Amino acid sequence: MAAPNVAAQLTLTVLDAGPAIRSWVASRAGMLGDTLVRGTVYGVWANTASNVFAVASPGTDIGEIWRYDGTRWALARASSGVVLYDIGGSGPSDVYAVGARGTVLRFDGSAWSTITTGSTSTLRGVFVAGPRLAFAVGDSGAVFRIDATGATRLNAGTTAHFKSIWASGAANVYVGGDSSLVLRFDGTSWRRIVAPATDFFNGLWGTATGPVYAASNNPRVYQVQTGTAVAQLGTFGTGFNDIAGSAANDIYAVGFGIARFDGTTWSTVTTPYPGVLFQSVTAVGDAVFVGGTDGLVLGRNGGGTWTPTNARVSWFGAAPIGASSALLVGSFGSSCRWDGATCTAVPTGVGRVLAGAWGDGAGNAIAVGDDVILQYGAGAWRSPIRSVGTLLGVHGTSASSALAVGDRIFRLAGTSWTEMTKPTANRLNAVWSASPTHARAVGANGTLLRLEGTVWRTESLLGRTEDLLTIWGADSANVFVGARAGAIYRFDGTAWTAQATTSQCNVWTLWGASATDVYAGTSCGEVLHYDGQAWTTQTRGPAGLWAIVGLPGGGAVGAGDNFLVLRGSPTASVFTATDGGTRGIRWSPRAARSRGEASAPPSHAPRSIAQPSR
Repeated sequence: MAAPNVAAQLTLTVLDAGPAIRSWVASRAGMLGDTLVRGTVYGVWANTASNVFAVASPGTDIGEIWRYDGTRWALARASSGVVLYDIGGSGPSDVYAVGARGTVLRFDGSAWSTITTGSTSTLRGVFVAGPRLAFAVGDSGAVFRIDATGATRLNAGTTAHFKSIWASGAANVYVGGDSSLVLRFDGTSWRRIVAPATDFFNGLWGTATGPVYAASNNPRVYQVQTGTAVAQLGTFGTGFNDIAGSAANDIYAVGFGIARFDGTTWSTVTTPYPGVLFQSVTAVGDAVFVGGTDGLVLGRNGGGTWTPTNARVSWFGAAPIGASSALLVGSFGSSCRWDGATCTAVPTGVGRVLAGAWGDGAGNAIAVGDDVILQYGAGAWRSPIRSVGTLLGVHGTSASSALAVGDRIFRLAGTSWTEMTKPTANRLNAVWSASPTHARAVGANGTLLRLEGTVWRTESLLGRTEDLLTIWGADSANVFVGARAGAIYRFDGTAWTAQATTSQCNVWTLWGASATDVYAGTSCGEVLHYDGQAWTTQTRGPAGLWAIVGLPGGGAVGAGDNFLVLRGSPTASVFTATDGGTRGIRWSPRAARSRGEASAPPSHAPRSIAQPSR
């Protein structure tokens, strides 16, 4: 019997030697939630634990209103072009927000509307004494009564700047501000209350039948004794920006930390974020909410643990600690262990920014930041080293040999950190070590330093004066420096040269698998790749990238703004030809170039968000 006619078939698989990282997958690694309240939370108010309003400003002339339903935050009103400084209400259908240029906004349960004040003064405080009865205060002696007929200015007899207000009704109104000013309005006239001459009263709160409490910047909390005198209750280690309570035995004052009054004594409250600057506080029933910098709002319900209701965490550093794992560090002293799929929180014991990290890939890591050095080993961060100033970069050659740079320079030798002489007043942004005695550091105003033994010396990088942001080297003869507006420079062992890139964004991070396989992350979320000949854009993520590091087991991790984590995969591309046709072809960078096609697949990454400058 004749053999069947079988079509000839050939399958050819070609492994492309190309870059070590072929693809990047974006994900979010945030222990604090993924909502996006932005900027400083200047005001927060709640009428229940599941109906909370906040005003926040992420930049100049931007004031947003957010609402929390007990589970997540949502934008309640986009910015209208002015910063908003406070918010308050009598119920979910009677909420007021105030801010710059005499702005007063009211929410009726369905929509926000503007109430005209006729003033250009910045309004900094609002208190709602009852349905359709609010009072607002601000700069240049501005005091407004706001009711169903509109806003009426009250003459307080001063041009001082008011910061705070509290009222139990139309005939019992207290205002506080600069120049030790505390005034009481009885519905007809104003009376000044005696106060220390050096205090600015940033917060006022009271009960209808009890005393009124005033929080000052000095830092002290006072009790206003029946409207006639001010007595000091306690002195704390920091000034206060606001004060509020749910009862006379449950009062909170906030600033660089939180203090609580139980009706008898004041005490410091422990939170997960020591050192965060809090601007606002509200309390209702057994729920308390505190607003601070970087969109952070802490909540506590029923006297339990303080937990973040949201925050926009930026990961500023990444440190490999295992074959496929890395530690991420960033805002609020946050840290987590990334295993390629999830990020598990690792407590640091600090609440301020951690700006950079380095790891040896074998379970040891170092992180630096706002006045802190942290070392990691045996699965945990050790006690922080303090009083080191602001540090932004760290790099090492082993777990016992590293350099940390910023406003100062520190060297780890063995188990001890010692300060080194820094030959410039400019802040340093990053450091790279070739060996314990040979390193380079870069910083502001074109600063380039070279370590020779134990002495740092200044160098010139082509006479550049722009800020140099990051540095990485394959060896002493192959060093790369990233700067603003997509600028990258390369040192070949003899001279520096400027390299052309496809980016106009700040280059925040550099890492490579070799001198001809280098990756750069930018403030626009781009990953740039250098193949030894030219820089090209490999991908674009949804937010700015502060760090890219390789993993000992292959692949890489990129970390950035708004919880961003990029997982870089080393998976080889494959070209398959079947039956002489084009079926089964998979995209390959090298094959694409040979066909004259684009050397990268189509990108559908979300638009990047605006990034801060380093």
